[in-house]
Amino acid sequence: MTVAAAVTQLLALSVTGVTDNSAVAIRPPGYADLPVLRLQAAGQLFVEGLKAWNVAATAGSVTIFYDHMLLISGPTDGRNIDRWDSRLLYLDRYLAAITGDLTLDNNLTEPLSLILLKQSDNIQLGKNFYNGLVFRHRWVVRT
Repeated sequence: MTVAAAVTQLLALSVTGVTDNSAVAIRPPGYADLPVLRLQAAGQLFVEGLKAWNVAATAGSVTIFYDHMLLISGPTDGRNIDRWDSRLLYLDRYLAAITGDLTLDNNLTEPLSLILLKQSDNIQLGKNFYNGLVFRHRWVVRT
């Protein structure tokens, strides 16, 4: 059970209609490449000594937080209903995919938990803005 193996398993997740699932790259995806999934360490920090890793440690385990961004389309085009409908469609597809493997191929010591952190047409990655969803994952891995 390793964090690297869990990340690899999450990046192998197949969500219907999503063209790519990878870690955050230096260059944000172009609007023509959407929808895509991007994984990054969560922005909220939990343990002073481990800030760069976004982790909290207890005896025998480490809890790690990741944000999985589902970037669906480009910036606002004036069609609020279309953006909301697309977010609902991809929310359903993401949950259907992730619930099929809540331990990421047994790399987590307990099933992952997640919250829908943000659903908006104002998700920023680099200098670009996207319509999409951000899921905050909580993983517990044995040390």
